[in-house]
Amino acid sequence: MWPDFRYAARTLISARLFTGVAVTCLALSIATNTTMFSVFDAIFWRPLPFAQSDQLVSIAGRHPETGRRVALSLDDVRGLAESTQSLTGIAAYSGRTVTLTDGSEPERISAQLITANLFSTLGIPLHRGHGFEIEDDKVSAAPVAVIGEALWRRFKTAQDAVFGRTSAHLAAQNEERTQNLARKQSLCERAEALSVSTDWVKTATALQALQAEWKTVGPVSRGSEKAIWERFRAACDQFFSRRHDDLKKRKDEWSENLARKEALCARAEALASGTDWEAAAAECKKLQVEWKQIGPVRRSKSDAVWQRFRTACDAFFDRYKHRDQVDLQSKAAARAEVIHDLEALTSAEAAADAVDEQLTREGLHELLGSSQDHRAQLARTVERRPVREHR
Repeated sequence: MWPDFRYAARTLISARLFTGVAVTCLALSIATNTTMFSVFDAIFWRPLPFAQSDQLVSIAGRHPETGRRVALSLDDVRGLAESTQSLTGIAAYSGRTVTLTDGSEPERISAQLITANLFSTLGIPLHRGHGFEIEDDKVSAAPVAVIGEALWRRFKTAQDAVFGRTSAHLAAQNEERTQNLARKQSLCERAEALSVSTDWVKTATALQALQAEWKTVGPVSRGSEKAIWERFRAACDQFFSRRHDDLKKRKDEWSENLARKEALCARAEALASGTDWEAAAAECKKLQVEWKQIGPVRRSKSDAVWQRFRTACDAFFDRYKHRDQVDLQSKAAARAEVIHDLEALTSAEAAADAVDEQLTREGLHELLGSSQDHRAQLARTVERRPVREHR
């Protein structure tokens, strides 16, 4: 056998043209047979890559004039799905090209418009995410897309490249947000400590400073924004609500104190024109003691009501200091009235002159006696106690 092989080899080498043509024909024949076998195997012999592919059928319409296969409308497919009982499920698809853009250059890609039950009818599982729902078949439903693995891998590769370049920036951003969260937690703790304070003015100023500082702190870690803000706001709201309630209570107290002080002013003003000196002086001092026991009033009303009360008290004690002169003036007025009456009597009838003269003399003696008693009272002096200011 070896000698035969050597002889054949020498023959082929000596006839090189014949050898080349024979090898080329043989190669073409093998390639053609292999291609045809692959095509027939893929179309006719190899099963489709679906579960129970031997039970799949393709449904199409036929043009009444040309006899060519035409696609069914969506309404026809739905009507067929409702009326048929021999098929497990009917799904529809329609191929087209769409434009894909992610902010850079747009790209035309192949796509399929399908009904929601196509994947379940063909038994195709999804690797990630979820498929279509029955509601997605409605005309009013928002567009939903399921991408293939090849497109997803392109996107994933580009995403990984971007994340690789931005990982350092994202790490620094996360660190900064973590620090911001710690700062805001510290602000929350300070606000919570101030929320129970009763030093309204200083605490309100401090909380306003914390609110201004809060605005200067940047964003925090994602997912913590709402919780940390609500905690800070609750602490601030607690204090300002307490301050508002306290202010309302103090306003009520100020109004009540103002009414009481105005009542004291009215009583003091009534005493200012009295002549029962000792009783009025005791009553006026009692009013001053009551004034001291009443709490404060609104600042805008404080000076006015105090000046009113002080003026009334000063008016009374000024009259009390000069009470003797006041009495003299009142008695002089009485004497003037008596004289006027006497002058009227002198002009009476002539028959009553003697009687009128006697009555006039008696009235004069009585007035002179009252005048002597009054001069004795002038010898006595009484110190007036000054009114001390108390608001």
